[in-house]
Parts: sequence; C-alpha cells; structure tokens
Amino acid sequence: IWLWAIFGGLMSIVLIVASLQWSNQNVSELTRHHNSQLSPVIMIPGSLATENRFDGLVSEINRHRENPHSLLK
Repeated sequence: IWLWAIFGGLMSIVLIVASLQWSNQNVSELTRHHNSQLSPVIMIPGSLATENRFDGLVSEINRHRENPHSLLK
C-alpha cells in the first residue's frame, strides 16, 4: 500500500512539473503574439482623391524608419 502512495505522489509531481512547463510556454507564446508590432491604419481618401493620395504621407512617415510601413491600395 505504501508503494502505491509513493507511486501516486511521484506521478503527481511529474504531472505538476509538466503542466507548469506547458503553461509557461503557452503564456510566453501568447505574450509574443499580443505584443506584435502590427497596428494597421485605414485611411480613406475623399471623393475627388486619386489612387495615389496617400503616397506622400507614407513616404514622409517612412523617411526615418528602419522598418518602413507598407501601403496597400
């Protein structure tokens, strides 16, 4: 009967350690995704604006950036 108690205790410890490692890995993965640098901005030109309306603005914003913003038209 003592053997079963020791076996149960060891299995509990193994399961606790494994679940803590799994939980920490998932939290760090979710944190990395949550802190993503993507922050899209939607700009809508006026009715008389051309397709290239925001080219100058995006060029100005990207002038001193290491990783420039892209523009989807």
